[in-house]
Amino acid sequence: MPNTDWDKVYSTKGMAAYPDNMLVRFIAKHYYDAPDRKDIKFLDIGCGAGASTWYLAREGFSVAAIDGSQVAMERLRLRLKHEGLEAFLGCGDITALEFRPDYFDCIVDVSSLCYIPKDKIENLMKQLHTVLKPGGRFFSITPADDCIKAPFDHTIDGVNLKARFQTADEASKNFKDFKDFSITPYSYYVDKGEVNLWVVHAIKKDLPTLVENKNNPFKSMAEEALIEGQDVQVLF
Repeated sequence: MPNTDWDKVYSTKGMAAYPDNMLVRFIAKHYYDAPDRKDIKFLDIGCGAGASTWYLAREGFSVAAIDGSQVAMERLRLRLKHEGLEAFLGCGDITALEFRPDYFDCIVDVSSLCYIPKDKIENLMKQLHTVLKPGGRFFSITPADDCIKAPFDHTIDGVNLKARFQTADEASKNFKDFKDFSITPYSYYVDKGEVNLWVVHAIKKDLPTLVENKNNPFKSMAEEALIEGQDVQVLF
């Protein structure tokens, strides 16, 4: 079900309109040369304002976006509709969702998993590992332990949402089941100080969980990617 705490945040704070430039570089390096971009399926986990989803849809990729905030998702839906872009949007608890195995080519996390509690992150990472195709890529940006806190901590109208700021070793533990793991520091400055981040890239290493049905069109992702019975509100 929708997360009312994040609804309060997105109702009072501005939303980023454009994707992080590190994500753009990653996508350009690995996916711009795809013969048919619609064949490349992305999952934008905890998409929030949806800047990454908008960018991927505009570039012609197939993308599914999941977030707990109904406010953010509705704004994203209207933005996509206004620009004639398509994506599957699901609103619900991202820690409680189950996905079809071996479905997505890439998972994108831009400062979302850092808000998942420690006691839930391991199970969520197992779910995300399962949803990736063998050889699928995972791109993640997360705040480093020496990052300024202000851009990531939200205290509004009784809501107190705080990110987890991690060392490189702590961030790496989330990707223990992946191969070709890399973690790179990334920094920029804002008015309140220096934003220090980790950029993570990893690849799924195991054999397929299931044989994918390639005849299913991406437009039926609501039925194909999400297991029936999950508490998800689907927005089109």
